Order: sequence, then C-alpha cells, then structure tokens
Amino acid sequence: MLVRWNPISELERFRRDMDRLFDTRNTTEDGESIANWTPRVDIVEAEKAYEVTVDLPGVDAKDVSIDVENKILTVSGKREGDKVEESKTYRRRERIFGLFTRNFTLPEHVDAENIKASYNNGVLKLNVPKKEEVLPRKIQIEVN
Repeated sequence: MLVRWNPISELERFRRDMDRLFDTRNTTEDGESIANWTPRVDIVEAEKAYEVTVDLPGVDAKDVSIDVENKILTVSGKREGDKVEESKTYRRRERIFGLFTRNFTLPEHVDAENIKASYNNGVLKLNVPKKEEVLPRKIQIEVN
C-alpha cells in the first residue's frame, strides 16, 4: 500500500511541536495551566488627546490595573478561566486566560496626570490628554 507524502502536513506538525516547545503557559497554585495573553489595542490621535481602546472580553474591571511610571503607560490584569473538569471530554479548548500586560511609551507632550479611564462591556477606554502648550492654536495678527 502506497501512502502519499504530504509536506504541508509535515510542516503543520512541526509548527505545532515548536509551539508546544516554546509555550508561554504557567500554572496556578493548584497546578491548573494558564497562559499569558495579549489584548488587542487601538490608539487614535485626536486634536486634544490620544484615545486608547483595549479589548478585554471576559475580564472584570476589578482585575485591571492602569499605571504610569517614567513615561510608560501600563495596562495589566488577569482573566479568570474555567476549571478543567475531569468528568468532561474536551474536544477543543482555545480560550486563553491568565495574566496580561501591555506597555506604551508616552510622548513628551502628554499630560499623564490627567489620564481618564472608563470600562464598559469588556472594553477599556483611556483618554490620554495632550498638554495645553502643544495643542494647535490660532495666532491673531495685530494690525498697527
């Protein structure tokens, strides 16, 4: 019996093996596996501020921390995961949970003291205002 060799399936198997080798999984105190993950972020520059939107599905607001130190804005926290039940047969488990951290270097012209944050339905919104002296302004011409 001849079996056709499929190089694509070999490459896919190699990729899965490499993913397992370099897996970023950690374990909790009770031995449950957790993985670090990276939330998706949008950053928009408006006239008076930067608007940062962070997708945090399944994360409770109390599990999110926002810090600014040395011009670095850090958003970090934890998404709790479901316990693996031995009585169930899992066919697939793709949802990632565990710790996350995102760091952003703030421009010099940002007013870090007045950053505002709001959280609604798993979406964190940060308003990072620009300092007044860098905002565009209209210069009046004096006529003599």
